[in-house]
Amino acid sequence: MDKEKFIFLIKCLAALVIIIFFFTVIVPKYKQLNDFITARTEEFLSLIFQTTVSLGKKTNEYQENYIKDEFASFVASFGREFLTFSTNDQLKKLIIKGESILGMAPLNINIRQKTAFLLYMDGQFEKAIENYEFVLDNIPRRKRTFKKLSQHTDYRSIKRVLLELAALYYDLDKKEKMINYYKQFLRTAFRDEIYRHHISGGITEKKADYGIFANFGGAGLFSYKKSIKELEKYLKAYPEEKDVILILAKNNYEVVNLFFDFAPDDYLDYVNNAQKYLELSLDFAPEQRKAAINNDLSQLQKLKDKYLERKQSVESEK
Repeated sequence: MDKEKFIFLIKCLAALVIIIFFFTVIVPKYKQLNDFITARTEEFLSLIFQTTVSLGKKTNEYQENYIKDEFASFVASFGREFLTFSTNDQLKKLIIKGESILGMAPLNINIRQKTAFLLYMDGQFEKAIENYEFVLDNIPRRKRTFKKLSQHTDYRSIKRVLLELAALYYDLDKKEKMINYYKQFLRTAFRDEIYRHHISGGITEKKADYGIFANFGGAGLFSYKKSIKELEKYLKAYPEEKDVILILAKNNYEVVNLFFDFAPDDYLDYVNNAQKYLELSLDFAPEQRKAAINNDLSQLQKLKDKYLERKQSVESEK
């Protein structure tokens, strides 16, 4: 064999060895490496995906909780301001706030009732009626009873809607509707036997006028103002009805107590009226009540003195 053929043969054998090595060693190793890389890549991508999804969920949960907390805070703020506002400007701002909340939670009966009341106090009767009726649309009249509603989450608000509608129709001089809603209020506010006692002999305009505004206070300053105003008119018309004096004493006294820290400009008027009606009630109150009335008069004087001291202090700092 000559030299050239020998070299050629060696080259062929070398090539064959290389080919065999490639397919028996390199390729399997590459495939393993590729499988390893692919597996690790998939695990890495899966981890990134899971982390992203987890972060997304946490972000959404955080956003949802943040929104819920902010909304709850907004509602709570509205509730506090509803009980303490004392001016027409504050009234108008609260209407905007209440309507904003209803835009986010239109089925919130408590906010709906309060917003309707604000609209009513602002003289926007039609808008107030729309909001009141929105509450009642889902409560059939046959279900507007103490037995069926007293355990309802929004019982107080529903009862208040009926009373305020009666008052609103009193203002509109629609006596039939006034009496109608007052009777519904009584049926919702009292058990059947007490309700029947209230309506025995029928509900006259006079009886409805007294009943509506005797119950109207207790829902912020404007409710007390309305109650006091109408009961004073009633007392002038029927001076022999001494029970009205007791309610006027109570309403004015409650304003003095409840609004000491948020005193309206006419705060002293409530102080003086409370004193007047408490003193008048001493003339006919039973003996066991007179000690409590005198105690109220003493407390009233203390509040008056504190208010005047505070007012003088504020004026001296100006």
